[in-house]
Amino acid sequence: MNNQVYFLSKLFLSSLLMLLFFSCESDEKIIPEPDLQPTDFGVFILNQGTKNDASISFLDLSNDTVKDGSDYRLDITNGLLGATGQDLIVYGSKLYVSVSQSNYIKVYDARTKVDLKTIEINKNGTPSEPRYLASYNGKIYATIYTGYVVCIDTTSYDVEKWTSVGPNPEGIAAVTVNGKGKLYVANSDGINYPDNYKNGKTVSVIDTETFKEENKIPVGVNPCVLEADNYGNVYVICMGNYNNIPASFVKIETKTNKTTEIKGFVPYNFTISGKYLYFYNSIYTDNGKPLYVGVYDLEAQQIINSNFVKSNTVDLKIPYGIGVDPRTGKVYIADSFNYDGVPGFVYIFDKEGNLTRTLKTGVIPCQFAFYAY
Repeated sequence: MNNQVYFLSKLFLSSLLMLLFFSCESDEKIIPEPDLQPTDFGVFILNQGTKNDASISFLDLSNDTVKDGSDYRLDITNGLLGATGQDLIVYGSKLYVSVSQSNYIKVYDARTKVDLKTIEINKNGTPSEPRYLASYNGKIYATIYTGYVVCIDTTSYDVEKWTSVGPNPEGIAAVTVNGKGKLYVANSDGINYPDNYKNGKTVSVIDTETFKEENKIPVGVNPCVLEADNYGNVYVICMGNYNNIPASFVKIETKTNKTTEIKGFVPYNFTISGKYLYFYNSIYTDNGKPLYVGVYDLEAQQIINSNFVKSNTVDLKIPYGIGVDPRTGKVYIADSFNYDGVPGFVYIFDKEGNLTRTLKTGVIPCQFAFYAY
């Protein structure tokens, strides 16, 4: 009897709620919450430094109408970053910075700029130089110049795993291949330059689940700069020996690991934004051609602009970094000016290559990380 009363009471309450819902529907519409949009924008600029003077400049882009100076903070680290800033990335709400000669990776809150953690990188008590960074599925990965890649947890900041690759690895890219995470790592053998980088002719492929090297892909001599596009390819600059072994530019199709050498130009550095690859060359890589900044169409597989920066716009001395703002498409080029410890510059261009802003930075600006909160 009690169960039947419970059932009837429940039925009555359900019917009453339905009547109330339909009676209110005509008077009150449910308004969906608007999509939350980022309110803070900015770009972190890593200044490599010459000794112990590495630093991070920050440009606040939240209000593009303010003039230079009022929205620009010269150094969020107060001169305490360390020796040889190598790379930096924003992942989630945090900024990760590899400081190679100091043998650690710094972690900052990307919005508040608060120093959160210093992750010491050492193997069996021996300090090891972190080089380039990548992120994937809640982890940070870093190449270690002593011949390893490490996996760092983004919650505990623990260095969870080490795996060996080729000698003196440099660039790294994280990609998804057939539903699985893979890391592509450039093995430069950079210390072995007297023997023409004899063992630096491959790109290692690491499975992120097993964290084991599963393949070494033959490429050119001394592979260094490496980045993935959105079409399932990885591009790598092989620097050669800066003498009688020429540099080369190689595309790797990640589904098959097939390699193709791209003819006609060899960048000294590049970055990828959407369907375009922005690059600058060097006499060391591009067959003695004069310095220029170009744009390569990844779909058409051809250069569509070999004069992105007009010679009368800005006089680039020693370009040392390039980045593209994913919100605006503006192109950032770092100019180290010289290597004598003086401040460098960053030039900001619109999509057509027109100079929009010039910033004075720390010593040897080299990397960009764009941030939106």
